[in-house]
Amino acid sequence: MNSNKAKRLLEIELIRQARKLSSDEAAELRELIEVLFYKSYETKRKSFRIQVHKKGQIQIQDRLVDCDIYEMSHTGLSLQISTDVSIQLNDIVSLNLVSVGTKKIKTQIRYKVVSLPNEANKNIGLMIENNHSLDERKTFFEEIYYPLYMCYIENLAHAKSSDNAQSERLKIVK
Repeated sequence: MNSNKAKRLLEIELIRQARKLSSDEAAELRELIEVLFYKSYETKRKSFRIQVHKKGQIQIQDRLVDCDIYEMSHTGLSLQISTDVSIQLNDIVSLNLVSVGTKKIKTQIRYKVVSLPNEANKNIGLMIENNHSLDERKTFFEEIYYPLYMCYIENLAHAKSSDNAQSERLKIVK
């Protein structure tokens, strides 16, 4: 059952926060990620997507626009905007703000527009630009992506019980 695999993945991620994983634990971590996330894709991917459903703010040209972020990965995200703003394929947009728990995290991660809304999918697809500093990438990973990833795993692990899904938030060890 996937909730049992998600529970084990959550356990290993918590161990990883506290100490370096053994080679067996690292292998199990990779296997669980493969089974839980990559198996659902028909084609080979560089990264997997997690459902996040968070509020954010992006900059398109000179306008700041509120957005709803639906999916996120190491390499991109998908979002929707309600404001009528001109956006084209290959435009560069900047993710300025993401709500993570009760915090609003500021960032300047730049993305290239790779897909536009259509009848089948209302989301705008964005792929992260490669020219970010190590500090920008580290901030994005530690303050935005990893906490959202951990919450996603926690929700998967407790999917059978809605009471458990509201359990105490995880502390992220830095």
